Amino acid sequence: MFTDFGNAFYGDFTRHGWRVGSGVELRLDFKVGYYFESQVQFGVAKGFSKDGVTDYYWVTSFPIF
Repeated sequence: MFTDFGNAFYGDFTRHGWRVGSGVELRLDFKVGYYFESQVQFGVAKGFSKDGVTDYYWVTSFPIF
């Protein structure tokens, strides 16, 4: 589980425009063959502020020698 609070700023820093979001992620570690470790991540994130959206995502990773 994660929660995010913040904003991307252009120009001066202000107190307005902050956003809140939260989500969950499932990570699976496994080995391909004997030596190659890999990871797969599946997640969903939800924005709770005005105009917030729900995003689903997945990520894979393999080592580079």
